[in-house]
Amino acid sequence: MGLPLFTFDGLCLGSLEVMDLAPRTFTPKQIRYLEITARWSMSEFERDCATRTLRDRLWCSPPLADRETETDRETEKETDRETDRETDR
Repeated sequence: MGLPLFTFDGLCLGSLEVMDLAPRTFTPKQIRYLEITARWSMSEFERDCATRTLRDRLWCSPPLADRETETDRETEKETDRETDRETDR
């Protein structure tokens, strides 16, 4: 017995299968449990993908502490000017 694994967008990525050496008949409770397991598996898969995407986006941009603001650049220029003035004296 198997159930398709659908993403939130409706894309089928594969299936969740249950197999045995001998043929068997599944009870409605067992089928329901397999359906729940398939949905839970896909929610975990999509959560992991979303987490990975967010992490990749955060890693691509510099950390907030490393970002220079316009004020930081102006302060640095002013400090450089003061240093130049002291050196000229």
